[in-house]
Amino acid sequence: MKKTLLSLFALSLGLFSNAQVIVTEDASSLVVGDIGDDLTGMTPGQGDWLTFVVASGSNSDFQVVDQGNGNIIQITGSNTSANTRRMFKDVSGSWGFRDSGNNVAEVQFDFFSGPVTTSNNSIRVILYNSDLTKILGGMMFSMGSKVLSGLSYYDNTASAGGVLGNYSFRLSYTAVPTPTYSDLVLQPNTWYRVGFSFNYTTGEVIFKEGTGLITSSPIIGASAGIDAVQLNMMVTAISLTGQTNTVSSLGLFDNLNFQASAVNGPLSVKTEEVVANEVSVYPNPATNVINVSNPNASITKITLTDLNGRTVKQINYDKVAEIQINISDLASGMYMMNIQSTDGESVKKFLKN
Repeated sequence: MKKTLLSLFALSLGLFSNAQVIVTEDASSLVVGDIGDDLTGMTPGQGDWLTFVVASGSNSDFQVVDQGNGNIIQITGSNTSANTRRMFKDVSGSWGFRDSGNNVAEVQFDFFSGPVTTSNNSIRVILYNSDLTKILGGMMFSMGSKVLSGLSYYDNTASAGGVLGNYSFRLSYTAVPTPTYSDLVLQPNTWYRVGFSFNYTTGEVIFKEGTGLITSSPIIGASAGIDAVQLNMMVTAISLTGQTNTVSSLGLFDNLNFQASAVNGPLSVKTEEVVANEVSVYPNPATNVINVSNPNASITKITLTDLNGRTVKQINYDKVAEIQINISDLASGMYMMNIQSTDGESVKKFLKN
């Protein structure tokens, strides 16, 4: 399956009529095969994308792949600890000529979380400034740990030992019993739609995912007044500085969109993906039992995991419509429910009292 809808409350991209699309790429107009034939980032390839490798690499590391129901972009990571492969576009012209007031840069994309792996590759989508020293906004997914993080240039000098620089941000926040930020761990072998926005005027950066997986608050980055210049899709050799790595991973991307808007908006959703949203989970919060309903009577498996990615329950079904799951044995806290059906997969979040 090419992708899975994970948005419950997502509305259409371009909700605000004055939004200007700067980059959109779903690979449908690209030809299966290499994106380009130049790894120096100087000569554009298909779709005017530029490709670049820090160290060793080949043109086949940047591919358009047909997965059977549409094309996607595939970037092959390195099996070393010191290499980055990225494809990018210069967006300075379109951003510079945006309409007055459209000062919110909004980026969203689909990515595949991949299988369980020992690879320390990470996939990233980043909006950079002119000299690539400042991340105006971005998202990073570590293939080995399955942790999704936000990225931004940030002033951390108020903290002991803190410096001004590019930081990663944990995306899971719980207020009780004590306020805690933690890693957001995603399911393997699943398509996710995520995004971020950068407010040129205020520096605010918002990290987005349509089902409420991201519970951390927006941050005020240190890039207010800095123009967006380069949009990147990347696979880096490591997910955090200092890690070792001997295994490569595939970064699979689809439906990349970058637009300039007057105000921040929600993620978009395609009409053909709405079926997965018909699954209902209630009550939420729940104490002893939680109900799952699918009017298409097609549920085949439900997996419950905690926020650390540990599976706490997994039950198989034979295309049923109504399910009641006993959760009285679970500890209080937040859980993720992965619902597999003949229509695809969806992920719901619920609170156990």
